[in-house]
Amino acid sequence: MLYITTGDGTTDSDQRVSGQALDDLLGSVLRIDVRQATTERPYTVPPDNPFLDQPGARPEIWAYGLRNPWRMTADRKSGQIWVGNNGQDLWETAHLLGRGENYGWSVFEGNHPFYPNRQLGPTPHVPPTIEHPHSEFRSLTGGVIYRGEKWPELDGAYVYGDYSTGRIWAARHDDKKMLWHRELADTSIQIAGFTLAPGGDLIVIDHGGNALHRLVKSPPPPANAPPFPELLSETGLFKSLTEQSPEAGVIAYQVNSEGWNDGATSQRWMAVPGSEKAVYKSDHPWNFPNRTALVQTLSLPAGEGGPARKVETRVLLRQQNEWQGYSYRWNKDGGDAVLVPSSGADAEIEESGQKYSWRFPSRAQCALCHNRAALYVLGITGKQLNRLHELEGDQVNQLALLQRIGFFSNQVPETLPEPLANPREVAEPLEARAHSYLHTNCSICHVASGGGNAQFDVHIKIPRDKRKVIEARPQHATFGLPDAMIVAPGRPDASVLLHRVSRRGKGSGQMPPLGSSHVDKEAVEMLRDWIAGLNPSRPIVKEWTMADFSAELAASDQRQRHYLGGREAFGATGCIQCHKFGEDGGSVGPDLNGIGKRATTRELLESILEPSRHIVEGFAIPGTDPAVSTMPPGMINVLGKEQVLDLLYYLKRNGRPHVAAIVTEYRHNSHA
Repeated sequence: MLYITTGDGTTDSDQRVSGQALDDLLGSVLRIDVRQATTERPYTVPPDNPFLDQPGARPEIWAYGLRNPWRMTADRKSGQIWVGNNGQDLWETAHLLGRGENYGWSVFEGNHPFYPNRQLGPTPHVPPTIEHPHSEFRSLTGGVIYRGEKWPELDGAYVYGDYSTGRIWAARHDDKKMLWHRELADTSIQIAGFTLAPGGDLIVIDHGGNALHRLVKSPPPPANAPPFPELLSETGLFKSLTEQSPEAGVIAYQVNSEGWNDGATSQRWMAVPGSEKAVYKSDHPWNFPNRTALVQTLSLPAGEGGPARKVETRVLLRQQNEWQGYSYRWNKDGGDAVLVPSSGADAEIEESGQKYSWRFPSRAQCALCHNRAALYVLGITGKQLNRLHELEGDQVNQLALLQRIGFFSNQVPETLPEPLANPREVAEPLEARAHSYLHTNCSICHVASGGGNAQFDVHIKIPRDKRKVIEARPQHATFGLPDAMIVAPGRPDASVLLHRVSRRGKGSGQMPPLGSSHVDKEAVEMLRDWIAGLNPSRPIVKEWTMADFSAELAASDQRQRHYLGGREAFGATGCIQCHKFGEDGGSVGPDLNGIGKRATTRELLESILEPSRHIVEGFAIPGTDPAVSTMPPGMINVLGKEQVLDLLYYLKRNGRPHVAAIVTEYRHNSHA
């Protein structure tokens, strides 16, 4: 039999909702018989495929619910088939393939809710056999089952790796339980695949280096090989650690818009090796040569004017064309800092009466922010560094200074990019401060192909009307807010963005989701003022109730409404963001096609005004009791009464199969 893997057909968040659908071939493992292929009939479907009797299902499907399968392997001896699968936000998985199994995407990512309000397929969710958080893996590459004499301890083990972190792991499973599961190697290569060579060699395919590597036992380190610095004092970055005085060639710099680090202040330096140079770019992070070090020391403020307490120094090091993050934890006396293990560390810190739950990131967690979508280097852009810098008592432009000392291999343009606003400088325009804050703190994930699965982009280069933030409907929790929007102009209390940045704690829905235990209160007030000053494109007309429409619902001779007016209302209220209707719309809410046949006009209106009264299975916010719909109430409060009635007519009309889905003529005062 031939097994074939397919992804969900999209680059982000299963936009076609194919992961749980059996009526297409996407997001699945297919199983076909090609042994008697002909031109007219290239394959047949095996009679034991699991969905032959499922109405509407493609019979070729063997298993489904996968986002982006990356490498599949079969073992002739055991019969096991393994599939590696790339996650999106937080989890990478591998699956021991089973007949008819549903691996959950995009209702689940691995064993964790992703879009829990989407409809699960006809079979239950089967958790992954192997699961790695993005603190360990970023892009899992499926591997092979080892059979060979060279590594008897690996016989029958599934060996796989990660493209982004270079790690190689192995697992042995007996079809009932995991026997063992451990890391084999931590490399710097971009692992694109594995294969077995005659003689038992395990070959690793390196995409970045265009090379093939053999897995071998690590030899003892050479006697003269310098170990990686365990102490910050051994890195050669500072002449004086206590004063944070850099060595020659290590350049201090400042940025216009600081990221939030739970109130810690930052000092920054960068160093390129020898005579090598960086490449300047105006709108993107600069290009740096290998062996470049980017350094940041985070310090918590002390009370009564005392010196700030150094907590952590982070070093981003470019090696073999890849960026790798390292963290050093400062001793209590501030004399030196110790390299944190690759797994990271947690600490409870008390300073000036404040308690901090501080996370020293793991090496892989560094890659959560320093990711491909963010172009790996954060903060070193023309917009961030176009500012004055104090040098020997004078104020000089940082970019001009770097050009003057020969830091760049290219010329900095005479016209410098517009600098980012300082979010904490009240003299700057409020909107510029808000956009700068969101860019600095949120666009790491909330950017095209980033890790955030909310459908908006707050990168500073994106025009305001293209960011899908203002008057956009949230696709996840609404926190019970009436007429909730990501940003509701003039209504901070109805803005999900403000609620998320105001929250902290596990399960609270906080943003950012990692690395912060303290609310940025100053930023919350700034964002609140910004939202309060925005003007809605559609102001609130009235908080409608069922009683307001009692006469119209009771009328026996209801006149025909305006179909195109109803379609306009469908878009204006944000319904189209979440609901599929015709060929348009989103996939977060239930599919509304045919709704006019399934519901009366009264039921339609009730479901809009009171969405939590009757919730379609699978579309409640997880963890709420009583259940709360993912659709916020009050969405039609921006419509006039006639527009509400047009909307109901639009929904009802589309439910009749003999009526065209689109009416091009706008008739006034016509009758059905």
